[in-house]
Amino acid sequence: MIIQLDITRDYPAPPYPQTPLDPKQWRRGIVVRMPNHLGDAVMALPALRQLKRLLPEPLKLMVITPIQLKQFYSALPWVDECLYLSSPHRRWTAAELAALRQMRPGVGILFNHSFRDAFYLLRAGIPQRFGSDRRFKRLLLTRAFALPRRPRNRPAEVHQSRRLLAMVEALGAPGWDGVLPEVSVPALPEAASPELRGYCSF
Repeated sequence: MIIQLDITRDYPAPPYPQTPLDPKQWRRGIVVRMPNHLGDAVMALPALRQLKRLLPEPLKLMVITPIQLKQFYSALPWVDECLYLSSPHRRWTAAELAALRQMRPGVGILFNHSFRDAFYLLRAGIPQRFGSDRRFKRLLLTRAFALPRRPRNRPAEVHQSRRLLAMVEALGAPGWDGVLPEVSVPALPEAASPELRGYCSF
């Protein structure tokens, strides 16, 4: 069954100008620092899937994510490699930074707002780095995307999924057709790992 959504009508995209990626600096592909929480990770899936469609073969789509979401990302057959952080709210370990360097991505994209993670992308020697302009990251990034400010005491005017899609489309990813990305899940929720169940209300 194909599920199709249209978030472009109710949630217009921010007007980001195009910044094509430099194909001479692809290296092994793209690495994306995904959000720490399961709900935010789900909302980021359309943008992540469009990055996969942007990549030429045989380059890889790689993600950085908390270890608690390991089973979630193993259910995404189009994600090629994962770097799992043992404690995502603290400093990375030397082994985690070394693992990122060994992945050799040419592009790093932040789907979160962490200054710390932007710093580690820089330390890993990733030549092209992108993310939001929140938390003073601008000097660490090749390009920082200005986020629309959330109105006081009102919901955000730009849905998180649409904001991330606008960012990756500005980097050259194709426009999303509304079809939800493929996910291969266990037949029963009880089959999920204890770590993943801790993020859910099973």
